Amino acid sequence: MATPRTSEVRPRLLAVAALLLLPALLALHFGLVSVLLALGSSAAVSTGNNVWLSAADAISRNNPEVHVAIARYERQRAIITADGFRDIHLQESLARWQKAQQLRPLWPYYQLGAFDAEILLDAPAEVIQQRMNTLMTLAPNERGMDRSLLELALFGWQKLTPEQQVWSLERLDSTRYETRKAVLQTAARIGVKPVLCSRMSWKKVRTFCR
Repeated sequence: MATPRTSEVRPRLLAVAALLLLPALLALHFGLVSVLLALGSSAAVSTGNNVWLSAADAISRNNPEVHVAIARYERQRAIITADGFRDIHLQESLARWQKAQQLRPLWPYYQLGAFDAEILLDAPAEVIQQRMNTLMTLAPNERGMDRSLLELALFGWQKLTPEQQVWSLERLDSTRYETRKAVLQTAARIGVKPVLCSRMSWKKVRTFCR
């Protein structure tokens, strides 16, 4: 009876060993990325690169959580950076949100993060309107994002279409009291209070507008 040659058996054994080790290697990789993300997200924001997030990015491929962590860091970095470099960090933040969207296109919070970056970048009206339309379509019942979405809508109020303004007012009218109160306070701070007082139900804003 013929026996397999050593040269034939060895590749098979190596293939089996690789298959057995693959789950352990994947678990090790995911664990390492998670640790790097935790360290990077908890690190103090500075004008320099975040070495932990950079390391996570270097060993990851198509990981939306890595893109999100870097997007948030770059946004914070922009706030403490001199004006000449502020937009560079915001553009990087926006690019990372967009990469995360490509991996999870139906997750509305990535769109919300991109909307925030575009508002801070003072993007053109057509860009703001397109993003707002996407959010209105993608998350009509996602009330957990009401406060952030409505506050961003107020910051970009003059760039919204009339239909988007009406949608925002109706959304604000139907949201939780605590959320509405916080958004109205933001409106007062940025000078949009008269718009809300004149266009919303008086029952909902009378305390705020007196």
